[in-house]
Amino acid sequence: GGLNSQDVHFFFLGCYRKGEVDSGVNDDVIPSTNVKLDSIDEETLGTMVSETLCLSPRLTRTLSSTIYHKTKGNPLFVTRLMISLSKDGLLRPSLRRQRWEWDEEKILCQKLSDDVAEFLLHTILALPIDVKSTLSTLSCFGSSVNSAFVKTLERVLDKNLRGGIETAVAEGLLDEIDDQYRFSHDRIQEAAYNMIAYLDRCHFHFSHGMALAPLHDEEDGFLFTAVSQ
Repeated sequence: GGLNSQDVHFFFLGCYRKGEVDSGVNDDVIPSTNVKLDSIDEETLGTMVSETLCLSPRLTRTLSSTIYHKTKGNPLFVTRLMISLSKDGLLRPSLRRQRWEWDEEKILCQKLSDDVAEFLLHTILALPIDVKSTLSTLSCFGSSVNSAFVKTLERVLDKNLRGGIETAVAEGLLDEIDDQYRFSHDRIQEAAYNMIAYLDRCHFHFSHGMALAPLHDEEDGFLFTAVSQ
């Protein structure tokens, strides 16, 4: 016989940031469990920095404290800031001392935005123009695309995307998982999309949609993607 409605179970996992929704799920209607994820506290961040650099917490205490006060413990902000410090030579391996070292005074003097999205935007703006263009294009199609779709986009837009994708993967902005390229965080996708001037966004979406629409004979999915633009 058919499934009894009482035998059907559905597990739904969702997430949202504070202030993004009016209220949580009504427990009287749907049984649910809310799990609040806070930022990393200063002690935990100190352990993270210590283990990442393979140094005792005593040696990394001032560095981890600086990172904590600049990022307020935001995990994405912490990760991207440490990558940025390494790229700028402010956090570097020393062959002579055989350990990591850093320029604390220059790190303290760095002017950083309090908003992680704005910080990411500045990070992306520093990339080569072809990488920025690739990230902006991909951001118009959601959080991930597969490699076959990338090839299709290259064909219809007459644009090289794979070179920019490889650089973005190396920079940790995109994750390559099986046949998918996925923005490593939704804030990175948001920052990439925000590089497109507000008044130009409609033109971008329209041109992408018009380029994909003629391909509906090849695959129905292209028509849906074109319309969603």
